[in-house]
Amino acid sequence: MVRSSTVGMGFSSIGRLDPGFFYREPMTNQEFLNIADLAGAYWHYLGNPRPEVPHVRLASGLHGINYLNCSTILAWSQLNRLFAGLIAAKVHAELKQIGEIDWVVGAAMAGVPLAVELARQLHCRSGYVEKDDRGELTKLRFDIAPRGRVLVVNELMTTAGGSTWAVKKIVLERSPLAQVLVPAFVLVDRSSDHKLDDDTPVQSLFTFDFPKYEPGKCPYCEAGSPVRVGKPK
Repeated sequence: MVRSSTVGMGFSSIGRLDPGFFYREPMTNQEFLNIADLAGAYWHYLGNPRPEVPHVRLASGLHGINYLNCSTILAWSQLNRLFAGLIAAKVHAELKQIGEIDWVVGAAMAGVPLAVELARQLHCRSGYVEKDDRGELTKLRFDIAPRGRVLVVNELMTTAGGSTWAVKKIVLERSPLAQVLVPAFVLVDRSSDHKLDDDTPVQSLFTFDFPKYEPGKCPYCEAGSPVRVGKPK
């Protein structure tokens, strides 16, 4: 039996859905963007580049014409529970031979709610890598025992060398005897890599091929469109 689409459902109805609703037929990209739109977390550029309409500076420093803020989505506890449950199902499918997971570690601050809820559902501990005074992810305040099995999770991946990679790197620097599990898991992968800088594969619930531009090679900048950090007004 084909399940019903969530497009057209009210926000409260979506929030009450159980992850099992999507086990046979996964949530589609369109359904996810619809939820993001209802949560006020999605925007995309309409029409040709022009001076009166701004475009977006992404966290990676690249420029884009699609704004997606997973933090705004996961701020809704019922959506955080839903998406963590869908990731947990992928974890069980991918790592069913690995045994127990000791830690779920994410990136502060955006990835913390997802890491905490996923750890709750996987019955293990949660941690996160923090930013230093320069804004770089370098701090891990949690003691991970030797051979401790660590699952890296993030809410959004834009580049192979971004915050998801930083989490794995810092975990291994601070706890070199930890066992970081493969693959890493993210809610949304909008990179063109689908793997980390060390070739670790990444599993995602949703993958988007949103256009991204180097600041000096951005056609929207060339057309006079101002760049904004955050959702354009």
